[in-house]
Amino acid sequence: MFLVDLRNHGESDHHDSMTYTDMANDLMRFLDSRMLDKVTLIGHNIGAKTALHAASLFPNRVKGLISLDTAP
Repeated sequence: MFLVDLRNHGESDHHDSMTYTDMANDLMRFLDSRMLDKVTLIGHNIGAKTALHAASLFPNRVKGLISLDTAP
């Protein structure tokens, strides 16, 4: 299990742009760096929206999705 800080949060890199597409792509780069093919994503609030966006952009990489405290 990995706990990932989104950009501009916690220990993550800081960027001017913070779109859900940017964060979904960051997440995919993280998965690639750990050679993880297909994962279950769990997200809360902004993390949940990022997970939903990642699942819509990269459906072949997501086998499960748990979204907490967010609206679609």
